[in-house]
Amino acid sequence: LNLVVREDLKTTSKEEVLELVKRFLENLSEPWLIIYDNAHNHETLVPYLLSRGGDVLVTSRLTEWPMRTRLEVDVMSTEDAKALVRKIINDRITFTEPELETLIEKMGRLPLALAQASAYIRESEISIPEYLALYEVLKQRLLDDGKMPAGHPHENVWVTFSLSVEKISTLNPRAIELLNYAGFLASAPIPRSLLAHASVQEETAELVNSSVFDEAIALLGIYSLFKFDFGNEAIVIHRVLQDTIQTLKTSLEDKVLILLSILTG
Repeated sequence: LNLVVREDLKTTSKEEVLELVKRFLENLSEPWLIIYDNAHNHETLVPYLLSRGGDVLVTSRLTEWPMRTRLEVDVMSTEDAKALVRKIINDRITFTEPELETLIEKMGRLPLALAQASAYIRESEISIPEYLALYEVLKQRLLDDGKMPAGHPHENVWVTFSLSVEKISTLNPRAIELLNYAGFLASAPIPRSLLAHASVQEETAELVNSSVFDEAIALLGIYSLFKFDFGNEAIVIHRVLQDTIQTLKTSLEDKVLILLSILTG
């Protein structure tokens, strides 16, 4: 912003600094754009909104938002959703067109849910009807146990995620440890070196550069829970999955262990 650093700013409150920045932008003759990403509610954002001078873009998963112009990002088209499922399953499992359409609609045509469901079907080598039967059983269990709020907007992601976690935990418990750790980090790409030091259980600390670590990361990628940023040696996890992890980790002890691992890793 080319703001002049003043000596008195060292003793200036955050609120006063915020007002200085807002005033600077509102009087700036050049165009500017501020993006507030993944805003949780309007009230906490109000102090950071500007009245003139440029443009403000707010992204949020909230359905109600008191802004002048709102653009809803829709789910995938049916054809795009079908193409995604076919690409991930990749002829490993045969299915009929009605079965494919049922899966797409059950997942709400959400890319994240479809990717996880398709990866599970491919890796488990089960049919779409078999997967949907598992889905309904686990969904009811999550509701009965109070782990998933009824009518949650990301209900299908919660269920597909939980199915994948149950499967992966039988294949590689280390992968679940890393997944939980990533769920409490910032949503920006996570450096591989940082994730390698994740160790809630002390006895797994020596796995920093081992093939076991690589296998755990690869498994999470196979099940569409992680994406890889090879250029930056980083891992990306979707914010919705992070929210799900943080909510499902209802035990205070679990959360404390993970946070301590982050702080001391």
